[in-house]
Amino acid sequence: MSQQPDQIVKRGDSITLELGPVTTLDVNGVRQPFDLTMAGVKLWLTVKRDLDDADPGLVQLTETAGITVNTPATTAKNYATAVIPKTTFADPTLYAQSTELLWDAQVESGTRRETFAWGKLIIVPDVTRA
Repeated sequence: MSQQPDQIVKRGDSITLELGPVTTLDVNGVRQPFDLTMAGVKLWLTVKRDLDDADPGLVQLTETAGITVNTPATTAKNYATAVIPKTTFADPTLYAQSTELLWDAQVESGTRRETFAWGKLIIVPDVTRA
């Protein structure tokens, strides 16, 4: 699990987050690369204003909508890329000032679910509004 550096994005821009390398604890408590391409694996990336906000929050991407598995491609297959569309944070009223949001990414396989990355997403006003 790892906290990621703050991600700063201009209002109205798309956001690409590289998720990985994903590791999970094995039965001995040792971190091992986790193959995200295995059958039945589920991924979530959720963005919220506040931790107490109900899911899906402002954004919730999955391996079937918004998260691409094994990009960049590695032999361990433990990376994914999440893309938040440019329209998500485009509202000039809601994001007129710098806005700090929270995000995390989780992986699930069978009965195990683990948060493997988290951080802050900061939306800042843009200059050009064309």
